[in-house]
Amino acid sequence: MEKYLKPDRLVVDASKSDAAHTWNHWKKSFHIFLDAVSTTIFKYISDMDDYNTAMDILEAVFVQPKNTIFCRNLLGTRLQQTDESVDQYLQALNKLAKDCEFQAVTATQAKDNYARDAFINGISSNHIRQRLLENKKLDLSTAYDQALTLEMAQKQLASYSLQNSLNASDSTVRSEVTESDDQ
Repeated sequence: MEKYLKPDRLVVDASKSDAAHTWNHWKKSFHIFLDAVSTTIFKYISDMDDYNTAMDILEAVFVQPKNTIFCRNLLGTRLQQTDESVDQYLQALNKLAKDCEFQAVTATQAKDNYARDAFINGISSNHIRQRLLENKKLDLSTAYDQALTLEMAQKQLASYSLQNSLNASDSTVRSEVTESDDQ
């Protein structure tokens, strides 16, 4: 969303001689701001009757749920940059960790989560890794099942492509043989 010139907080003493001038300036700035914002935000909440409902709708529009699987992948694969101090690296890791939505879990759940994250990070196929990272929630068993399915599909596609290229080259050879027989 574009940045608009928003009005400052209204601080005015009604007994001062410039109170009217300050009020009019603030009011004009506020209306300019509302006109600019109305094309982007008000279209979502124009039919709302109360503040809480409007805020819930705006929250749903602008705050998208985090994909914890992807966030944990970013955290698990983040390496220290060459120009980055140890302190800066740790701060970057802590910032990435905030989006991972870690929760208190049992030792078995922690083991499965860590194994799932290592499994996704270590997969050699970028295509399979990408597809696994598209999941918002994913346990180790489901990740394994999806990876197997995707790997099988890749192999079948390669086999299909090879078969089509062999059929195409076989047709070319037959057509060349037919042409030479005709001459």
